[in-house]
This record gives sequence, structure tokens and C-alpha cells, in this order.
Amino acid sequence: MGVPADASAKTDGIVIVQGIIDGYFIDSDGKAVIMDYKTDRTHDKEELIRRHGPQLKLYTEALSGIRGVEVKELIIYSLEVGEVPIP
Repeated sequence: MGVPADASAKTDGIVIVQGIIDGYFIDSDGKAVIMDYKTDRTHDKEELIRRHGPQLKLYTEALSGIRGVEVKELIIYSLEVGEVPIP
């Protein structure tokens, strides 16, 4: 997926970002829930959101653009702390 370069990038224009969504499903109202599994050794949910929230937000853009579905929920599933919803 191409995203605009930010001020910290060493280039102008578009940067190609690549990733794989661990899992998603379409619920009964036709909206998607994206899940991503993490093995970070932290019990701090806010730290997990800070580290991985931007990645899941990019997954939202990709899934919406490719599949044309609205994403209603993002969830990190941490092996250390369990389910961490992203606000």
C-alpha cells in the first residue's frame, strides 16, 4: 500500500508499506473486526497500543480499500495480557 511520506522520511511523495493482517472477520452487521497477535513482553496495554496502533490503522485503510468494508473494531491480542482493543 502506498502512503504519503512524512516529515521524518528521507523522500518526498509515496512510501510503500507492506504487511499481513493476522486475522479479520465480517460480523453480522457487515462490518470488519481486525485482529493482530503480538508477542511483546509487556503487561502495559497503553504501550502495546502506542507501538502497534498505527500498524492496525494502516490495516484499516488497506482492508477498506481492497474489500470495500467498514472496519468497526481493531484488537491487539497479546500473549502477555490478552485482548487489547484500540480506541
